[in-house]
Amino acid sequence: MVLSESDPMVEDRTARRARMATAAAREAKSTVLVAVEEGIGMRVLRIFEDAPGLYGAEEIRSRIAGDERFLPILLRKMVEHHLLRVERLDGREMFWDPTIGFDPRRGPSRHLGMFPLRFPLVRATQRARDHLRKRILLIPRERLTRKDFYYLPLWRVEAEVPLAGGKGRAARQFYVHGVTGELAYSVYGRLSFEEIPRKDALQLDAVASKSLLEHALGTRIGEPIPVAKVGPAQAQEIVRTTLGARPTAEPELVLLPVWRFDVFSKVDGQTRSLWIDGAFGSVFREAP
Repeated sequence: MVLSESDPMVEDRTARRARMATAAAREAKSTVLVAVEEGIGMRVLRIFEDAPGLYGAEEIRSRIAGDERFLPILLRKMVEHHLLRVERLDGREMFWDPTIGFDPRRGPSRHLGMFPLRFPLVRATQRARDHLRKRILLIPRERLTRKDFYYLPLWRVEAEVPLAGGKGRAARQFYVHGVTGELAYSVYGRLSFEEIPRKDALQLDAVASKSLLEHALGTRIGEPIPVAKVGPAQAQEIVRTTLGARPTAEPELVLLPVWRFDVFSKVDGQTRSLWIDGAFGSVFREAP
């Protein structure tokens, strides 16, 4: 269900956020005596609404006028009121709005990790056609009609997994879906996502090693990227609680190339979608 801006539920949520932002500003003002208006909390929230991202206090201060002693306290109060989340990346505290998410290109890391595009358009199209041919007896006369390309954000989490019999720990790399929080792992050389893998952490095949990744300036990536709803600390917690692994370093944001094809059936006149990941050639019936 999509809610319009005039929907009572949207209005209630907006009013509640405004009250919480005002309360956070009042609490911050009571901590340090500065001359600021109570609406400054809403001005901070609008930064994340207009340009969702991971921002430090310096970036936020550059977008609003205010006493530099006041802003760090205000941001802390907004975290306490669950208006913002705080993360620690590249040695800095970064803030983001969990109700909106963030564009991975707006953050502290200038360079983003990227899976190599091993399946460009021609090869990805052939992979999609091969998949349809296998279904030809069940659903005949299907054809590809439209294609799109985007990057899917993943968190690469380095962690240690306990060995059997208490014989130490083994270093492993895990990838966490930046939108859904699902774990990515390899099945016979293909990529798969599942919230709770059926294998334990030691048996999971690694999706890719760090050495495979390429790096690029985030600001130069022009293709669409879904807004991430899972932060780095959440990704680490997912690895910790799901697999019993102990994270050992700050997560790295990695982009996975994805092709989406529209498939038209002449039998029922319906159009459905098919997704091919551009790094491993994995086929998905639903958006990965």
